[in-house]
Amino acid sequence: MSKLRSFVLLFVLVSILSPIKPSWGQSTTALKILDPAVRAENLDEVVALPLLNPTSIVHTKVPVTTEISAPFPVAKIENAADLADILHVYTAESDGVKPDELSIKVTASLIYDMKDGSQILVTTASLSPAMAEMTLLLGDQQVTLSNGKQAWTKQNVPSEFKSSLVFVHDNLLITVAGDKSVEILQELALQVTVQ
Repeated sequence: MSKLRSFVLLFVLVSILSPIKPSWGQSTTALKILDPAVRAENLDEVVALPLLNPTSIVHTKVPVTTEISAPFPVAKIENAADLADILHVYTAESDGVKPDELSIKVTASLIYDMKDGSQILVTTASLSPAMAEMTLLLGDQQVTLSNGKQAWTKQNVPSEFKSSLVFVHDNLLITVAGDKSVEILQELALQVTVQ
């Protein structure tokens, strides 16, 4: 739990919309992602670093081969048994809907205890419909994964998870983070599935 507390989670919310009751992950509009190479004149975007623990959590420590069941989508590394032994699963107890706020809801955080002694974090987050209408800044650099999917990376984050990669899957923000190079995170991101 100390690693979760030590990680810096930063959201800069610059504008608030009128009250809207979120329907997590149900937005059908494409998310607007700010190109990190372009400097916006009017900063109305949300800055989202790797997303960690749900607000209220249930934590379990299980073998990495354990199936994860949750009432919401969970991103995980497929066939992780070759890479890790133990999996720490943090899931939300409730949806925590705040109808009068822009919200990003972290529903699951998985921390893999890798066989090399490091840890890899994979999180799943939903955006409220109001948040899905905002322009998002997801990293410092945009990259294209070998499967053609766009992702955004951030390096030198002051925490145990020094590098991060975020990609969008069905309007969910999926983060892969660790004390690894961005290239290794890109390889791991290709193995992430959402169930």
